[in-house]
Parts: sequence; structure tokens; C-alpha cells
Amino acid sequence: MINVVKNSINGSKWSDDLEINCILQGFGFAFTLLIALAFILAIIVYFSSWSVSSRVLGILTYLSMFFGAFWAGCRSDRRAFLHGIIVGVIGYVALGLMIDQKLFVNFVWWKGLLKMGLVSMPGGIIGGLTRE
Repeated sequence: MINVVKNSINGSKWSDDLEINCILQGFGFAFTLLIALAFILAIIVYFSSWSVSSRVLGILTYLSMFFGAFWAGCRSDRRAFLHGIIVGVIGYVALGLMIDQKLFVNFVWWKGLLKMGLVSMPGGIIGGLTRE
């Protein structure tokens, strides 16, 4: 009985396959890229007569999470898709906490979370396929 409990805690597949360092690197890369793209976009808007729509900001957010998931997938040894999904979900929740405090409340939020997971999963997969 003690052996079974010990193996289920220490020998768990999920704890062996998930690499927190890779997830944090991907999350940090995604937010650094998002800040850099927002800064470049702010400079472009300041010096031109062009105005930014929320659609452009959404596309930049999805792109930065995709590349953050790609980064996490490149760094992970196993289950790159899962690392990518986790980066996207953590990024979406973090952005939600910064922008709106009403998380988990309505269908639109859950739909956005699903879209972010579906956008970041291919990033993790492609990143996992390109690692050496």
C-alpha cells in the first residue's frame, strides 16, 4: 500500500513531463514580445494618422502567445503541445486579471480561453517539432 502511494506521488507521469521552467520561459517570452509589439504600434500610431482597432490588438495578443507557446515547445523535452496550451491559458488569465476582474463569469470569457488554447497549442506543437 505504501509503495503504491509513493509511486503515484513521485512517479507521476504529469509531474515528470511538465517542465515549469519551460512554461515560465514561454510566458515571459510572450509578454516581452507583447510589450515590444505594443510599443512599436504606439510609435507608429503616434507618428501617423492611423488609429488602432481592438482587432489589431487581439491579433497581436494571439501572435505573441503563439510564439510564447512555440518557445515553450522548443524548450520542453516532452508534451510540447501541453506546454503550449498552458502558456496560452496562463497568458489569457494574466491578461484577464490585468484588464477585467470578472474571470470565469460568462460564456464570452470561456470562449476566449478556448480560442487562446487552440491558438497556442499549434505553437507548442511546432516548437516541439523544431527542437533538436
